[in-house]
Amino acid sequence: MKLRTVVGNRFMSSIRTARGPEVGYSLFSLLFLSSSILTFILSATFSACTPNSASSLLTSASASPSPTPVNTAPAAGSRAAKIIFQDTTGGSFNPPSAGGGTPTTPGSGLQAVRIFNADGTVLSSGGPSSSTWPQWLSSFELGVSGSSNGSSPNGNCANFASASESSVPNCIIGTTASCPAAAGVTPAQCGAPAGQFRISEVDCSLNNPTSGGNGGPGDGVYFRATFNRNSAYLGSYENILATLEYTVSDVNPAPSNPLNCFANGQFSPEGCSDFVWRAYLKHSATEYVQPYLLLIPPAYASVLGPNQVVTQSGGTMVSSKQFIVPLASDQNLTVLQVSRVSSNFPGNSATCGTPAYNLWYYCTAGGAVSGSTPLCAGVVLYSLTLIRI
Repeated sequence: MKLRTVVGNRFMSSIRTARGPEVGYSLFSLLFLSSSILTFILSATFSACTPNSASSLLTSASASPSPTPVNTAPAAGSRAAKIIFQDTTGGSFNPPSAGGGTPTTPGSGLQAVRIFNADGTVLSSGGPSSSTWPQWLSSFELGVSGSSNGSSPNGNCANFASASESSVPNCIIGTTASCPAAAGVTPAQCGAPAGQFRISEVDCSLNNPTSGGNGGPGDGVYFRATFNRNSAYLGSYENILATLEYTVSDVNPAPSNPLNCFANGQFSPEGCSDFVWRAYLKHSATEYVQPYLLLIPPAYASVLGPNQVVTQSGGTMVSSKQFIVPLASDQNLTVLQVSRVSSNFPGNSATCGTPAYNLWYYCTAGGAVSGSTPLCAGVVLYSLTLIRI
């Protein structure tokens, strides 16, 4: 109290006696003196309250955090599994019944019986019941076209390529379509390698066509992986990194006017692509959900060039797409389903100039063959690698 009185008296005395610039100097002196005194008082108080401040700070910095982090060991088992879309001993599937196809009931698709490591070596060849099968992958199945498939009855739509398909000239590439089909045109070869699973759009879209899909249990052309969410096999924090190797080809190129890809302000690739595939992430195979990924388009090759004048090569480019399957976002998600949902070849295949006619002309060599031309318009699936991350 005495110190404050002395400072106050000196301040008032300085104000009364100072003139002009002296007032500023007096105020500066007072403020400097006051700040020095305040610093001294605070330092003394801090020292009194924390007699060993350096030791206290060291103790605080080295204290254990709360809660204590827990080191969770990863679930046991293989970290990767590869599906090879072939019906040979070097692939994941046995040949389906001739022409019969698979019913659309979930679990009735063609089941994978062999699975591979990421480098292509065999991981298990005894099916899901084998002790060497990765327990986090409960099953993997394909929808195969045929008489038993109520949504895809044409057996040439989604099936494994025959030996003749891979060698017979069966499409027209590099020649402008003529009406009627010109004679003497040398066909090209647009079949998939023998034993490879492929989807031929001319057989899916014309002549007893495949129904449109929606990611539900009744889709005719699809592949479906079912995961075991038991934390002993697949950690609750784990997701799946998927890498799909495939070939996709359209008859028509991507549209020059992107407005065709929108409907009522919503992106709608069905309006500007020859066909569309989407991926769905579900709690069960029977569930209906919104798609979470657009797989096709894009297509990486087309028969026709811009303005349907300049002709190009067919789908001869093998591509790959990586995407995350976010299982950790919901512990009840168990199913990844990729489905063919639509095709866009309007018109009559017998009417010159329509998209349906172009599909028929190019992908059956002007009617010379029945079809089975996925490298003209369609998809060839090579492999799908699933990695736990």
